[in-house]
Amino acid sequence: MTWLFVLSMLVVAAPGRAPSPAVHPQHLSTGQLAVEERVAYLRVRMYMHDLEAALAAAHGLDSIRLEPTPAKDSLFLAYFVERYEVQLNGQQIRPDLISSGEDVETGESEERVWWVLLRYRSTGRIGALAVRARILFEWFEDQRNVVRVLHADSGQQETIYFAAPDADWAELTFP
Repeated sequence: MTWLFVLSMLVVAAPGRAPSPAVHPQHLSTGQLAVEERVAYLRVRMYMHDLEAALAAAHGLDSIRLEPTPAKDSLFLAYFVERYEVQLNGQQIRPDLISSGEDVETGESEERVWWVLLRYRSTGRIGALAVRARILFEWFEDQRNVVRVLHADSGQQETIYFAAPDADWAELTFP
């Protein structure tokens, strides 16, 4: 399968609109992780207000307003890689941030949502994946992080659920 197909699966698999403010505070991030032969793509969505507060605190700032710029992406990535870890074939992999932005489908009366697309490259065929998603755990005792994994070649699909303060790894193997 090509990376374009996998990328399209990430967009298709993305959850719909964010819940209305009446439902928030629901502390949740959702991720879709598509695994190809030697590369994995991760698309993560989270509430913008929660993420902005966490980034400001992590970097010693009074506040931060997210925007898809190299400077803000760099701040995000420094925070993210410490809390959302991915191992491919037993090796910790640092991702490349491909793109980011505010969810354009978020309505005016809805909680704003921020998304990022990251790429993890492996030196060999990916046969094992380990994930530990602890983003925003330091902020919310009820934070939940859901990761949907799709192995493109085999069609294997798994949903992994992380709940604060759990710091365990989830491990998957692929044929």
